[in-house]
Amino acid sequence: MADPPNRRMSQEPNAVDVRRVTIAAACLVAVVALCIVASVLLSRQFSRGNVQPHSLPDTGTVALEPAPGPELARFRAEKSAMLEGYRWIDRAHGVAHIPIDEAMRIVAQRHGAAGAAR
Repeated sequence: MADPPNRRMSQEPNAVDVRRVTIAAACLVAVVALCIVASVLLSRQFSRGNVQPHSLPDTGTVALEPAPGPELARFRAEKSAMLEGYRWIDRAHGVAHIPIDEAMRIVAQRHGAAGAAR
């Protein structure tokens, strides 16, 4: 059905709410200003030296190993002995260090039945 010829076409009213746009812009300006103030305060803290950056211990000069093979082998042997050896941690309280494979076997024996029941 067609519209009658004497009826005028109406336009949609202006949908922009100036008050809301102004409030949103003011909030955005406030957030930017807060970020600027925070960055200025942080830069002052860093320039005063109150915040210490992480650094390596001062050992004088730092040099690379010319032949790291023997040093690496010694390091790995120490770590392997620590993982695979027996030693006392606290003899008075009966606390000992045992090889990791042995510890895993003991835990599996103690809790194996309980784990299987679950």
